[in-house]
Amino acid sequence: MNPKKYIREEPDGIHWPDADVGDDLYYGVNFQTYLSDAILNVVHALQNEIIVNVTWTIPNGLISSDEFIEEDVGIIKLASNSIGTFKVICDLETVSSAKTQNQIIVMVLTVY
Repeated sequence: MNPKKYIREEPDGIHWPDADVGDDLYYGVNFQTYLSDAILNVVHALQNEIIVNVTWTIPNGLISSDEFIEEDVGIIKLASNSIGTFKVICDLETVSSAKTQNQIIVMVLTVY
């Protein structure tokens, strides 16, 4: 295998940079793209879209030790303790003009 150390889109989804067993690294999701997509047909400007909650679903084989939001980027620290390909789900909840919207974002992490 040839680990790839960059974010990329593949047939099974968007991949974070690959990791090695034992790594404890920060990964992020830039919500700007998802916020823009969510309000394409809404009259209100992007600045009216407010992130109110981010929930991460971490599969067995990964451990999360930190998470936070910095501007429009959701960041999570993951430790990899086994080899495999893991789907990490981010549920982004936003509010715009009193209307709540959810975006489910699936990121893939391959661990060697």
